[in-house]
Amino acid sequence: MALQRAFEQEHYRKPCYLFVDEFHNLASGGSSMETIFSEARKYKLHLIVGTQSVNQLPVSLKDMVINNTAIKLVGINGLTALKSQAGDLGVPFTILKTLPPFYFYLKQDHYGARKIKSPDFLLKSRKRYFLSKQEQIKLKSQILSQSNLYRANENLQSDF
Repeated sequence: MALQRAFEQEHYRKPCYLFVDEFHNLASGGSSMETIFSEARKYKLHLIVGTQSVNQLPVSLKDMVINNTAIKLVGINGLTALKSQAGDLGVPFTILKTLPPFYFYLKQDHYGARKIKSPDFLLKSRKRYFLSKQEQIKLKSQILSQSNLYRANENLQSDF
């Protein structure tokens, strides 16, 4: 998708955000994902990926992800994963391995890592924090209309 924008003049490229949860399942493709990580920004493709551990990624892709991501969030994890992320975060491994539940280290770009805690209202509430079906439909409609890709006969009730 991003590489198809190579023939568009840069000022015509609209930002596109791709959210990928359980990224390690998609990452087994290897070299194509490495190309996307190294080239996506210039085509205005912004990746938001989540995985339980970067150690689930192939080594070459792991390095590409660590070097080409601006925001990193690290919480309780296996010792091997924490060791590999300690240097990138600038937080000693001995501190990372003692993180209590619901605490994380957040690092943005070249700023130092900060310790954060999940808000209490999220932890102690039984309320669910996700969009209802109607909210999903409304959001999808809004995104499609703003993207200039809207197709009038498209079924807006399909799942995301």
